[in-house]
Amino acid sequence: MQPTKHHPRAGFTLIELLVVIAIIAILAGMLLPALAKAKEKGLGTRCQSNSRQIAFAYKFYTDDSDGKIVELARDSDMVLNPIPNPILPSALHKWWPDLLAKQVSGNRDIFKCPSVKVGTTGIGIGMNHSELGKWIPTGNNSFKEHEIAKPEDTIILADAGQMDLNSIPSPTLSPDNWKLQTPFSGTQLWRTPSNTPYYERTGVGAGNGERVANRHSGRAAAVFMNGRADFMPASKFGFQDPTTGATLPVGHPLALWDRQ
Repeated sequence: MQPTKHHPRAGFTLIELLVVIAIIAILAGMLLPALAKAKEKGLGTRCQSNSRQIAFAYKFYTDDSDGKIVELARDSDMVLNPIPNPILPSALHKWWPDLLAKQVSGNRDIFKCPSVKVGTTGIGIGMNHSELGKWIPTGNNSFKEHEIAKPEDTIILADAGQMDLNSIPSPTLSPDNWKLQTPFSGTQLWRTPSNTPYYERTGVGAGNGERVANRHSGRAAAVFMNGRADFMPASKFGFQDPTTGATLPVGHPLALWDRQ
Protein backbone atom coordinates (compact mmCIF):
# COMPACT_ATOMS: atom_id res chain seq x y z
CA MET A 1 0.00 0.00 0.00
CA GLN A 2 1.38 3.36 -0.99
CA PRO A 3 2.07 5.77 1.92
CA THR A 4 -0.11 8.84 1.99
CA LYS A 5 1.64 11.98 0.75
CA HIS A 6 1.24 15.17 2.75
CA HIS A 7 1.15 18.33 0.66
CA PRO A 8 1.88 21.75 2.20
CA ARG A 9 -1.17 23.94 2.67
CA ALA A 10 -1.56 26.35 -0.27
CA GLY A 11 -3.23 29.33 1.47
CA PHE A 12 -4.95 30.89 4.47
CA THR A 13 -8.24 29.83 5.88
CA LEU A 14 -11.07 32.33 5.80
CA ILE A 15 -10.77 32.93 9.54
CA GLU A 16 -7.02 33.59 9.29
CA LEU A 17 -7.62 36.04 6.44
CA LEU A 18 -10.27 37.88 8.45
CA VAL A 19 -7.93 38.11 11.44
CA VAL A 20 -5.19 39.63 9.25
CA ILE A 21 -7.64 42.15 7.76
CA ALA A 22 -8.85 43.10 11.23
CA ILE A 23 -5.27 43.66 12.44
CA ILE A 24 -4.51 45.84 9.40
CA ALA A 25 -7.69 47.84 10.02
CA ILE A 26 -6.74 48.41 13.67
CA LEU A 27 -3.22 49.52 12.71
CA ALA A 28 -4.60 51.83 10.04
CA GLY A 29 -7.02 53.31 12.55
CA MET A 30 -4.12 54.03 14.87
CA LEU A 31 -1.77 55.44 12.22
CA LEU A 32 -4.08 57.50 9.97
CA PRO A 33 -4.95 60.16 12.59
CA ALA A 34 -1.27 60.55 13.38
CA LEU A 35 -0.41 60.85 9.69
CA ALA A 36 -3.21 63.36 9.14
CA LYS A 37 -2.00 65.39 12.11
CA ALA A 38 1.55 65.33 10.81
CA LYS A 39 0.36 66.41 7.36
CA GLU A 40 -1.66 69.29 8.80
CA LYS A 41 1.31 70.36 10.92
CA GLY A 42 3.40 70.45 7.76
CA LEU A 43 0.80 72.59 5.98
CA GLY A 44 0.70 74.94 8.96
CA THR A 45 4.49 75.25 8.95
CA ARG A 46 4.43 76.15 5.25
CA CYS A 47 1.70 78.72 5.87
CA GLN A 48 3.71 80.28 8.70
CA SER A 49 6.81 80.33 6.51
CA ASN A 50 4.89 82.14 3.77
CA SER A 51 3.56 84.62 6.31
CA ARG A 52 7.07 85.31 7.58
CA GLN A 53 8.28 85.99 4.02
CA ILE A 54 5.41 88.41 3.53
CA ALA A 55 6.45 90.18 6.73
CA PHE A 56 9.89 90.76 5.22
CA ALA A 57 8.22 92.11 2.06
CA TYR A 58 6.16 94.48 4.24
CA LYS A 59 9.33 95.81 5.80
CA PHE A 60 11.02 96.28 2.43
CA TYR A 61 7.94 98.11 1.14
CA THR A 62 7.84 100.34 4.22
CA ASP A 63 11.53 101.19 3.93
CA ASP A 64 11.07 102.08 0.26
CA SER A 65 7.94 104.16 0.92
CA ASP A 66 9.05 106.64 3.59
CA GLY A 67 7.63 104.56 6.43
CA LYS A 68 4.24 103.97 4.78
CA ILE A 69 2.56 100.61 5.41
CA VAL A 70 1.20 98.90 2.32
CA GLU A 71 -2.51 99.48 1.81
CA LEU A 72 -5.15 96.79 1.87
CA ALA A 73 -6.18 97.80 -1.66
CA ARG A 74 -6.12 100.66 -4.14
CA ASP A 75 -8.91 101.65 -6.48
CA SER A 76 -7.12 104.35 -8.43
CA ASP A 77 -4.50 102.14 -10.10
CA MET A 78 -6.97 100.14 -12.12
CA VAL A 79 -10.34 101.86 -12.07
CA LEU A 80 -9.71 103.52 -15.46
CA ASN A 81 -8.00 100.45 -16.88
CA PRO A 82 -10.00 97.39 -15.83
CA ILE A 83 -7.43 94.71 -16.59
CA PRO A 84 -7.95 91.49 -14.61
CA ASN A 85 -6.01 91.54 -11.37
CA PRO A 86 -3.07 89.08 -11.54
CA ILE A 87 -3.51 87.85 -7.97
CA LEU A 88 -7.31 88.06 -7.72
CA PRO A 89 -8.61 87.92 -11.32
CA SER A 90 -12.16 88.98 -10.44
CA ALA A 91 -11.03 92.30 -8.94
CA LEU A 92 -10.73 95.59 -10.80
CA HIS A 93 -8.45 97.10 -8.20
CA LYS A 94 -5.12 96.15 -6.70
CA TRP A 95 -5.03 94.24 -3.44
CA TRP A 96 -2.03 94.23 -1.13
CA PRO A 97 -0.50 91.05 -2.63
CA ASP A 98 -0.23 92.87 -5.97
CA LEU A 99 1.21 95.94 -4.29
CA LEU A 100 3.95 93.74 -2.79
CA ALA A 101 4.73 91.94 -6.05
CA LYS A 102 8.03 93.77 -6.46
CA GLN A 103 9.15 92.98 -2.92
CA VAL A 104 8.53 89.24 -3.42
CA SER A 105 10.06 89.17 -6.92
CA GLY A 106 6.73 88.18 -8.41
CA ASN A 107 6.42 84.99 -6.36
CA ARG A 108 2.66 84.92 -5.84
CA ASP A 109 2.68 81.54 -4.13
CA ILE A 110 3.87 83.00 -0.83
CA PHE A 111 0.49 84.72 -0.44
CA LYS A 112 -1.22 81.34 -0.31
CA CYS A 113 -2.02 79.05 2.58
CA PRO A 114 -1.54 75.43 1.42
CA SER A 115 -4.64 74.39 3.40
CA VAL A 116 -6.90 76.66 1.33
CA LYS A 117 -8.70 74.88 -1.50
CA VAL A 118 -11.74 77.15 -1.97
CA GLY A 119 -11.91 80.90 -2.55
CA THR A 120 -9.50 83.49 -3.83
CA THR A 121 -7.04 81.36 -5.83
CA GLY A 122 -5.62 79.75 -2.71
CA ILE A 123 -5.05 82.97 -0.77
CA GLY A 124 -5.79 82.44 2.91
CA ILE A 125 -3.26 84.74 4.58
CA GLY A 126 -5.24 87.86 5.35
CA MET A 127 -4.31 91.43 6.22
CA ASN A 128 -5.61 93.27 9.29
CA HIS A 129 -8.38 95.66 8.19
CA SER A 130 -9.09 98.42 8.94
CA GLU A 131 -6.78 99.09 11.87
CA LEU A 132 -3.65 98.64 9.76
CA GLY A 133 -4.64 97.89 6.19
CA LYS A 134 -6.60 100.73 4.60
CA TRP A 135 -8.64 100.80 1.41
CA ILE A 136 -7.31 103.75 -0.58
CA PRO A 137 -9.60 105.02 -3.33
CA THR A 138 -7.53 108.16 -3.90
CA GLY A 139 -4.59 110.01 -2.41
CA ASN A 140 -1.84 108.67 -0.24
CA ASN A 141 -3.19 108.59 3.29
CA SER A 142 -1.92 105.19 4.39
CA PHE A 143 -0.74 104.55 7.92
CA LYS A 144 2.88 105.11 8.78
CA GLU A 145 5.03 102.69 10.74
CA HIS A 146 5.58 105.21 13.56
CA GLU A 147 1.81 105.29 14.22
CA ILE A 148 1.94 101.78 15.67
CA ALA A 149 2.63 102.08 19.39
CA LYS A 150 3.76 98.50 20.04
CA PRO A 151 4.84 96.65 16.86
CA GLU A 152 5.78 93.61 18.93
CA ASP A 153 2.16 93.34 20.17
CA THR A 154 0.33 94.23 16.97
CA ILE A 155 -0.79 91.55 14.50
CA ILE A 156 -0.75 92.45 10.81
CA LEU A 157 -1.24 89.05 9.09
CA ALA A 158 -3.15 85.91 10.00
CA ASP A 159 -5.06 82.97 8.57
CA ALA A 160 -8.38 84.33 7.33
CA GLY A 161 -11.61 83.05 5.82
CA GLN A 162 -15.28 83.81 5.20
CA MET A 163 -17.42 82.74 8.16
CA ASP A 164 -20.79 81.02 7.95
CA LEU A 165 -24.15 82.24 9.21
CA ASN A 166 -23.74 80.56 12.60
CA SER A 167 -20.53 82.43 13.43
CA ILE A 168 -21.74 85.93 14.27
CA PRO A 169 -19.57 87.31 17.12
CA SER A 170 -21.48 87.26 20.40
CA PRO A 171 -20.82 86.93 24.15
CA THR A 172 -21.86 83.28 23.92
CA LEU A 173 -19.60 82.34 20.99
CA SER A 174 -15.84 82.27 21.36
CA PRO A 175 -13.73 83.23 18.32
CA ASP A 176 -12.27 79.74 18.58
CA ASN A 177 -15.72 78.39 17.64
CA TRP A 178 -16.17 80.49 14.51
CA LYS A 179 -16.80 78.21 11.54
CA LEU A 180 -15.74 78.80 7.96
CA GLN A 181 -18.35 78.65 5.20
CA THR A 182 -16.42 75.71 3.83
CA PRO A 183 -13.54 73.95 5.62
CA PHE A 184 -10.97 75.04 3.04
CA SER A 185 -12.08 78.58 2.23
CA GLY A 186 -9.78 81.61 2.26
CA THR A 187 -9.69 85.35 1.79
CA GLN A 188 -7.12 88.14 1.63
CA LEU A 189 -8.23 90.12 4.72
CA TRP A 190 -9.61 89.79 8.22
CA ARG A 191 -11.77 92.43 9.83
CA THR A 192 -11.30 93.89 13.29
CA PRO A 193 -14.09 94.82 15.74
CA SER A 194 -13.62 98.48 14.78
CA ASN A 195 -14.72 97.57 11.24
CA THR A 196 -18.38 97.32 12.26
CA PRO A 197 -20.83 96.29 10.88
CA TYR A 198 -18.70 94.31 8.43
CA TYR A 199 -16.93 92.52 11.27
CA GLU A 200 -20.19 90.89 12.39
CA ARG A 201 -21.56 90.01 8.96
CA THR A 202 -21.56 86.37 7.95
CA GLY A 203 -22.68 84.16 5.12
CA VAL A 204 -22.92 84.56 1.37
CA GLY A 205 -26.10 86.61 1.58
CA ALA A 206 -24.75 89.00 4.20
CA GLY A 207 -21.21 89.06 2.83
CA ASN A 208 -18.00 90.52 4.21
CA GLY A 209 -17.80 88.26 7.26
CA GLU A 210 -14.07 87.75 6.85
CA ARG A 211 -12.32 87.04 10.13
CA VAL A 212 -9.37 85.16 11.59
CA ALA A 213 -9.61 81.41 11.02
CA ASN A 214 -8.16 78.71 13.29
CA ARG A 215 -7.15 76.75 10.22
CA HIS A 216 -4.25 74.74 11.67
CA SER A 217 -5.23 72.37 14.47
CA GLY A 218 -7.24 74.99 16.32
CA ARG A 219 -4.74 77.80 15.78
CA ALA A 220 -4.01 80.51 13.24
CA ALA A 221 -0.63 81.50 11.84
CA ALA A 222 -0.10 85.10 12.97
CA VAL A 223 2.59 87.65 12.11
CA PHE A 224 3.29 90.73 14.22
CA MET A 225 4.44 94.09 12.90
CA ASN A 226 7.98 93.48 14.16
CA GLY A 227 8.17 90.33 11.99
CA ARG A 228 7.63 87.77 14.76
CA ALA A 229 5.56 84.78 13.65
CA ASP A 230 3.53 82.56 15.95
CA PHE A 231 0.64 80.08 16.04
CA MET A 232 -2.20 81.19 18.29
CA PRO A 233 -5.97 80.66 18.58
CA ALA A 234 -8.30 83.45 17.47
CA SER A 235 -9.42 83.88 21.09
CA LYS A 236 -5.94 85.22 21.91
CA PHE A 237 -6.11 88.04 19.36
CA GLY A 238 -8.19 90.14 21.79
CA PHE A 239 -11.43 90.38 19.81
CA GLN A 240 -13.60 89.51 22.82
CA ASP A 241 -13.28 89.66 26.58
CA PRO A 242 -12.30 86.12 27.73
CA THR A 243 -14.62 86.39 30.75
CA THR A 244 -17.73 88.15 29.47
CA GLY A 245 -17.42 87.59 25.72
CA ALA A 246 -18.04 91.28 25.07
CA THR A 247 -16.31 92.78 22.03
CA LEU A 248 -13.15 94.62 23.05
CA PRO A 249 -12.63 98.23 21.95
CA VAL A 250 -9.61 99.91 20.41
CA GLY A 251 -7.00 100.55 23.09
CA HIS A 252 -7.87 97.59 25.31
CA PRO A 253 -4.70 95.95 26.75
CA LEU A 254 -5.71 92.54 25.36
CA ALA A 255 -6.39 93.81 21.83
CA LEU A 256 -3.50 92.70 19.61
CA TRP A 257 -5.23 93.99 16.47
CA ASP A 258 -5.15 97.76 17.08
CA ARG A 259 -2.40 100.37 16.72
CA GLN A 260 -2.43 101.44 20.38
